[in-house]
Amino acid sequence: MTPTAALALLAFAVPGAHPLPADPFQRTAYQVVVLGMYDAAPWQVSAYKRGMAQGVTANKRIWLTGYYATEGSSGRTDCKGRRCTMRTAAANRVRQGGSVWTPWGIRDVRDTGAHSNDHYADRKGADLWVDYWYPRASACPFGGSTITYAAVIAP
Repeated sequence: MTPTAALALLAFAVPGAHPLPADPFQRTAYQVVVLGMYDAAPWQVSAYKRGMAQGVTANKRIWLTGYYATEGSSGRTDCKGRRCTMRTAAANRVRQGGSVWTPWGIRDVRDTGAHSNDHYADRKGADLWVDYWYPRASACPFGGSTITYAAVIAP
């Protein structure tokens, strides 16, 4: 039985047990911060705690794209010259130092991109554009471009 299934069963079977939050971001944050269910880096735990404290929910519709180390220098370093890692996301409408959670994980906004990406996101009916960094295209689990829901966490 998975930890999530066990918690669901516990919440159903034990009077007064606290059910998991319905919002997908809040549920994941609760599982990471309170239950310790996932192996999360300190920066991820910090972002989840900020999101919980801010009452953030997965209420944004975003155009999520992937960018890769194979794209030359813009795919290897962020706008401040730091090496891109699995912590790196790019966005223009999210403050630097903020975080973005999607079904594919949480990232810190440490880079920016072309403003045309925001215009494409608008045309796709999204609130904003976010770019998740990956070491290569084959590592991107969502195929490089998708419309999805997200939570945006202020720095």
